[in-house]
Amino acid sequence: MKYLTRQEELVLLSVFRLEENAYLISIQDHLNHFTNKDWSISSVYIPLSRLEKKGYLKTTIGEVTEKRGGKAIKYYQVT
Repeated sequence: MKYLTRQEELVLLSVFRLEENAYLISIQDHLNHFTNKDWSISSVYIPLSRLEKKGYLKTTIGEVTEKRGGKAIKYYQVT
């Protein structure tokens, strides 16, 4: 059994808390607010990727929007 790192734990809890609004930037904002630390995009993305590989998270792709330059948002959910 592999344990979660503290960073993975905080990211997982943020995804749980944000529910259907959990995407990279919203998770980063949530972590910045509740930990009073400045989380970089990579310090959020890497644990998200690890948690997905470990089976703790699943992803869904949102709609493509012009606001994001034709890119879709990747949403995360706790499994």
